[in-house]
Amino acid sequence: MNMRAAPFVLFALLGFPCGAQSPPAIPPESLPSETEESSGIFPLSLVLEALQGQTVRQDQTGRQLLYWRPDWPLEIPPDTFAVRGASVIELNLDVETESGEAEIPGSTLGQYRLAWDSRGRLTDMPLALPVDGPAQDPLFVQVRLRYGEGDGLTAIDIEIPPQERSLSIRFEAPYVPGILPPVRLEYGDRFYHVRFHVGIHEITETWFDPWGIFSAYFKSRVAGDGTLPDRRLSGVNKDSPWRVLGLEGAEYTREESGAFSPVNPFKLSLFYESGGSLSESSGEYGSFSAIYGKAGRPLYWSRDSRTFSLQWDQGGRLVRLRDLTDGDPPVDFRYDYEFDARGNWIRRRETALFRAGNLLLPAYSRDLVRRIVYAEGDGEGEGDGGLD
Repeated sequence: MNMRAAPFVLFALLGFPCGAQSPPAIPPESLPSETEESSGIFPLSLVLEALQGQTVRQDQTGRQLLYWRPDWPLEIPPDTFAVRGASVIELNLDVETESGEAEIPGSTLGQYRLAWDSRGRLTDMPLALPVDGPAQDPLFVQVRLRYGEGDGLTAIDIEIPPQERSLSIRFEAPYVPGILPPVRLEYGDRFYHVRFHVGIHEITETWFDPWGIFSAYFKSRVAGDGTLPDRRLSGVNKDSPWRVLGLEGAEYTREESGAFSPVNPFKLSLFYESGGSLSESSGEYGSFSAIYGKAGRPLYWSRDSRTFSLQWDQGGRLVRLRDLTDGDPPVDFRYDYEFDARGNWIRRRETALFRAGNLLLPAYSRDLVRRIVYAEGDGEGEGDGGLD
């Protein structure tokens, strides 16, 4: 199994056109206006950039796939989707409280899946996205990638808990290497057309409503292979992922005068450590950061005003996550594991302890249960955490 196939998907998807193109023109003022506020608009570049978010690292415990970003929910610690070995083709995650309900107290999380097809192409992934607007916390969503008869990506479907909303991204033509086609996006009963313009050092996306009215505009600064790329992202080495360094833009509404005014402005800055992992995400929907150790595992994790320290055992497993922030009250998470024959954990008991003075008081516990599917002919096949 080639676990680095996912970055290739993104480089193909964001292939630069051979010649420069002009960004789509803003519709003339004579077109009808739309006064209802838009929803479901967010920078699609965040989805495209995340397609290459898998990082494979080698340490003393063997080859491991690490998939995590510091803007993920607190309920999803950094090793939730970490697996050892190159033969994993599917990882399913369920959350169980003490009562057996598949939910996290106070959370909107659901069930999640990380998977590849028989050709090593990424098909399912979880992701944190600001789909409810820049003023809200990012939601943890499930993303599914769909391909045509060839290797071209044709659609991206996003499931948004807890209201079981969905967002569908459809490319108006199957991807042809070197060209990024326009996109039709559906969100509930709304839909938009999105057109990309790829230039030197940047990618812009312009949104239009069904009547062709200008609805949003975002611009991303990008880098790859340690330097800013030229007109062809496909020329960047797939082992050196393409990255969004900065992003800004806004939704737009049309006033009675015919002028377009920005609403819900969006600005985001992203930084990466030398190994390629996201080290800081700072923008309208919060500030998140992580400090990584030599093995690529985070040692400190900051979420806005709260900072946590993380302790790992010699096998690379998280054993403690401790809140270093005063008040709220601070919380201390402890972890115990069950493993499959490959050494990958399939059930983890998380116990939350709240500190009250010098005392640690138990609050609740929950289990994360993972069902891991390995490639056929490669050992046991599955590990299911003891589930029926």
